Amino acid sequence: MIGMNIAMIVLGVVFIGFGYAIRFKGKYNLINDFEAEEAVGTLDVRYAKEVGSIEFYGGIVFVVSGIATIFLDLMVTIYALIIGTVSMCLVLIGHRLVSVRRKKKS
Repeated sequence: MIGMNIAMIVLGVVFIGFGYAIRFKGKYNLINDFEAEEAVGTLDVRYAKEVGSIEFYGGIVFVVSGIATIFLDLMVTIYALIIGTVSMCLVLIGHRLVSVRRKKKS
């Protein structure tokens, strides 16, 4: 049971690290093909900062969830890990689609 909590906390710390580097340090090269997409004009710095924010705050949620579920049942921990991971993926994919569509309109 504690292994799943550690996995959630480690995953959260990784997301916080990447989000911090992207959002606050400006390391946009951590986003796949960002430089190429920026050169073409599909994406911009606003997109990169929003991705960094999503990862940073999502990582905080993972760490808090990992700590909070220490005292709960193993199945609750597994559900929290699965739902959190799927949610992060869906939010990032949705953000990508909205950003590309927003850029095409302007």
